[in-house]
Amino acid sequence: MKRALALCGGGSKGSYEMGAWTALRELGINFDIVCGTSIGALNAVMVVQDEYNKCLNLWRKTRNDTILAKPIAIDDASLKKTFKNMQDLIPFLRSYIKEKGANIDPFKKTLTEYIDPGKVLASPLEFGVVCVHFPSFKPMLVNVKKLKYDEVIPYILASCSCFPLFPVCKIGNKNLIDGGYYDNLPIDFCLNYGASEIVAIDLNFNITHKEYLNKPFVKYIYPSWDLGGFFNFNETLINNNMILGYNDTMKAYGKYNGFRYTFYKDETLSFISHKFMLLLAMVLKDFRISKIKPREDISLYDILEKRVYRPLDYLDYYTRALEETMEYLKIDHFKIYQYDLAKELVTKEVLSLELKDIDWFKKYNELKTNQKKREFLTKIDINDVLVYCFNQLHDNKFLDKELVLNILAIYPNIVLILLLKMVWSDLDAEEEKNFGFTFEFES
Repeated sequence: MKRALALCGGGSKGSYEMGAWTALRELGINFDIVCGTSIGALNAVMVVQDEYNKCLNLWRKTRNDTILAKPIAIDDASLKKTFKNMQDLIPFLRSYIKEKGANIDPFKKTLTEYIDPGKVLASPLEFGVVCVHFPSFKPMLVNVKKLKYDEVIPYILASCSCFPLFPVCKIGNKNLIDGGYYDNLPIDFCLNYGASEIVAIDLNFNITHKEYLNKPFVKYIYPSWDLGGFFNFNETLINNNMILGYNDTMKAYGKYNGFRYTFYKDETLSFISHKFMLLLAMVLKDFRISKIKPREDISLYDILEKRVYRPLDYLDYYTRALEETMEYLKIDHFKIYQYDLAKELVTKEVLSLELKDIDWFKKYNELKTNQKKREFLTKIDINDVLVYCFNQLHDNKFLDKELVLNILAIYPNIVLILLLKMVWSDLDAEEEKNFGFTFEFES
């Protein structure tokens, strides 16, 4: 059996793969084959050379000025600033025209410092990188172990040559550019090497190869959050992406729970997660019966199943509701949480919010029809709706079912938070024994 590692291209997003490698090392997972595209090719070299610390040092030191001689930020926000001040852009453009692409001498120097062709060729691991011929855009799948000593670095550079920012890479009579123009995540290349098991690390928030999700021979690891621009070598962003890569890999192997956030395992949540699902089902049943038309055609299930590519169980749905709540409250998604502490944090955050319109519920209640009440809700600050209802539940008061269903039509994410608050109420012994509940809103 051969296990392969497929590493995606994505420029500065490649720090995510560094975090994933940290987790894979902790899990004791080794490889027989490594294939990479673009920045994935550079990370792959480090794996083939078995130089984890060297790779970590590379990511800690890499900044825009270690890539380009005339550095320029490529992320959207800084581009807007750059084009407002053309004087900052002129040196880059002059260099770009002269070199027929950016001057990447600093990057070439980095490659010579970190890549040891002798170690690469002597490694027991099979090693492939993806390049593309220019201008035909035909792929070139390079078996690095069959290259000559002095060809190793040029082909890694070619795979990383993100044309048109980087110049075309000339090797002999070949003109080569970034392999991402053909296959940014070379799972197929791993199969060419005879891999029977593949760990694929994606760098794209929109999955690169959905056809390989949930395949038994592929452990597909993908970012839980967007990793930012491809040429943003900001220290904070790089460190955060390494954290995400680590957390997402550990979750993929079942060491932690979670999808967007990361939670320690907890074996005590069976009852509360079942209660949440039954309460959710009951609310959605009442909503269907009411025939209230939602403002948008999005159900609570749609929200909870967003970007989830496998069937969910009770704990998964409860976890997703907690994640959506934490995301709404802008709670840090890089930390690893105990479920109980996350619950306390959510409660504290919501209770700290202030009502802007203290009379909104009185005005709402004075309206005669549900239609007018829902129209009124669309004009109310969403946090006011959350604060009032959450505080009612926190004070052990009931929420009127009509109010819950009207809120569901306008602000479904707020109802998710309220459902969590309902199931976080104290459970008496009879409830747990019979697994039946008195739901905390009036019929």
